Amino acid sequence: MQVQPPQTSCFSSVVRPLNVQVVTTLEGLSDLRTEWNQLETATGQENPFARWEWIWHWWQVYGRQNSFRHYRLHICVLRDAMASVRAIVPFVLTVWGCFPFTVRALRLFGFRENTIELPTPLISPGWEHAAASALTEALNGQSQRYDQFRFPKSRVFLHSLATDLIAAKRLRICRLHIGEQVVASQIVLTTENSIYLSFSGFDPAWRRYSVMTILAAECIKQAISEERHSVNLSAWSSQNKLRWRPQEVPYRSITVNSLALRSILARRFHRHGIAAARRWLRPWIDNPGDGMREE
Repeated sequence: MQVQPPQTSCFSSVVRPLNVQVVTTLEGLSDLRTEWNQLETATGQENPFARWEWIWHWWQVYGRQNSFRHYRLHICVLRDAMASVRAIVPFVLTVWGCFPFTVRALRLFGFRENTIELPTPLISPGWEHAAASALTEALNGQSQRYDQFRFPKSRVFLHSLATDLIAAKRLRICRLHIGEQVVASQIVLTTENSIYLSFSGFDPAWRRYSVMTILAAECIKQAISEERHSVNLSAWSSQNKLRWRPQEVPYRSITVNSLALRSILARRFHRHGIAAARRWLRPWIDNPGDGMREE
């Protein structure tokens, strides 16, 4: 939820050609840092998760392989005729299984353990149509390849990311003290004109005093004093956010399957197989004791 909806740009009626470069290595991602953050600033969007630091640290922690699942960077960088970056789509290619029985999915980064709440592409204003056309053509040309902080890694990810974001003045930690005791804490992510109220926590002994509401109010007051345009209350809807009377901004995801028959069948098997497994496991999930009862 967000107090103000993000500004929208007008789509150009003229499709300007863009060249698609695919970054697949850590070195390539490192070299992209300056251009990535310059584009993030130019877009004017108020999504704190759009900066380069997020994907860099996410990949360092979650980009590991095992015998059944493999991750590969597949960051699409779209450049104009002057080699200027006009769009970046931070894909990660996931491969499950072993050849010839494999399923592939091309997804935006940040899908592990919900550490990235709003993964989105970066597109320079006025280049949306051109970026969509170039990306669609590039993916169609390679259609045979695609089918579709309690965890220790989450803590490692957050600690390593915070070092860079604090240095860049893009992250702050706000705490509510009563005497010498910290009773509530809030991670605040900042952009040029907005703040994003991210992860938070409080001492349950102080629940009755609404310490998180007090801390959130102080964060909002500070944002107002800094003349920021909006406050993002984070991605998920909840009853306690309604007190701020926010404007809800919906985000949607899309899955594009390859037209290959193997891809279509694998995707349907994956979707219906998971649904069937959930239905079968539901009695044990809802009533775990029922499945272990002795006659």
